[in-house]
Amino acid sequence: MKTTAVLRSQYPTISFDAIEWRVTDNALHITFRYSTPPDHSFTHTLTLHNVTQHDVVAIPPSELHSLLASLGLVELLSYWKSTVSPVIDVRVAYLDDWQVAWWHSLLLHGMGEFFFVNQIDPNEKDFVQIVSNTDAMPLSLHSDATVDLGAGGVPPKPHTALIPIGGGKDSVVTLTQLQNLYADQAQQSLASVAINPTQATKDIIALSNLSKHFVIDRILDPTVLRLNQEGYRNGHVPFSASVAFLTTLLARLKDFDAIALSNERSANEGNTTLFGQEINHQYSKSFHFETAFQEYAHRTLSSKNTIPPYYFSLLRPLYELQIGMLFAHQERFHPVFRSCNRGRKTNTWCQDCPKCLFAFIILFPFLEQSDIENYFGSNLFENKKLITTAVDLTGYGKNKPLECVGLYEESIISFWLAVRVYQENKKNLPVVLQKVQQRVLLHEKNLPERAKALITGWNTEHAVPINLAENLQNQLAVDIPSARESLGI
Repeated sequence: MKTTAVLRSQYPTISFDAIEWRVTDNALHITFRYSTPPDHSFTHTLTLHNVTQHDVVAIPPSELHSLLASLGLVELLSYWKSTVSPVIDVRVAYLDDWQVAWWHSLLLHGMGEFFFVNQIDPNEKDFVQIVSNTDAMPLSLHSDATVDLGAGGVPPKPHTALIPIGGGKDSVVTLTQLQNLYADQAQQSLASVAINPTQATKDIIALSNLSKHFVIDRILDPTVLRLNQEGYRNGHVPFSASVAFLTTLLARLKDFDAIALSNERSANEGNTTLFGQEINHQYSKSFHFETAFQEYAHRTLSSKNTIPPYYFSLLRPLYELQIGMLFAHQERFHPVFRSCNRGRKTNTWCQDCPKCLFAFIILFPFLEQSDIENYFGSNLFENKKLITTAVDLTGYGKNKPLECVGLYEESIISFWLAVRVYQENKKNLPVVLQKVQQRVLLHEKNLPERAKALITGWNTEHAVPINLAENLQNQLAVDIPSARESLGI
């Protein structure tokens, strides 16, 4: 296996060489071409279904160029990681100093887990330099477009919204909350979008009863997969940043006012540190990225007479425990949702990973034990292999698992609530809860008060449109009293 230093020396530059697009068969086909001389070239393809030629030509050429070039830049990271090349040469567009700094920041923060796993120090002098073609079309015209913001610096309720759907509980909560709010207008105002949809995603969309749905196919060049097997660098990329650019392009093409994500407040907490920098597996789901992307969209992804779609997360004010509480009322989705990455292809819960365990403990206080065991396939608290994972989730282990899991505090409280369920039913604690009780809970204080704080919490650091935030608060006002009563807090 070649070292990172050798790869950087052998492949000093990765270049973004070309953007191609065409509309055929009622779909927009996009091709990005990259290369790492002297040996490798890559072709990255995207297909946005249900897009017409009319949709594309309705966007001003300069704006379309910015949308496509920016999308190509974020997708480039999936290829850059193979060689960690010191220079990124953007030949398809000219980037000014602000844009270079923005992309440099995304690379440093969004690739944090990749750096951690590969023990790469991105703080080294001249670690990566982004250069661009001064003769190419500018990445933007620096639009002076403004958005009509309401109190708190956020806009009012959007007329239309695009909802990215995954296979998990979070996007179900966003979907159902917006359907309730838009009521009779939901069919005209809301649409779902899925990128490389899994079976769970398809099942959720089918149960949603929305009439508008979009599918995006995202295909990596197989060369990069071969390089992974040959010992080139590999690791996590900020996929949610790709989602941001992809859905913004789709929203502009189909004339949606907003994109409603399902990222919660726990996405702001990092997993560990490396060379003095916080490593956050969920950086591109964090509020820091959300606000940074909003600024980028206004400065780069719009033209003189347009305003970019408003990108926000509806669930940002909420803890995962609260999302679990809301999801518990959506019974029709319970049998089909999946959050396990390992089980994506087989549409199963692997029952052995941090995501499975975290989803299990978040929902356990709100569902009947027989139901949750049926959904997951077993009682995960009886799986001895999950003891170390359970301790890591609480902050008493090595570090938070590099997965989309919640705050340490949420895991502690969720385990405590699960222990209470067993104790109140006079049942013996299964092995995972026994170990968490011994290693974690016996050392914690004021757990009832802390549980109450999680169930009743509201994060004011969010960008949710005013009407949508009020509706979410009203729903919590209905659900929280009954939840506190049932949980005894």
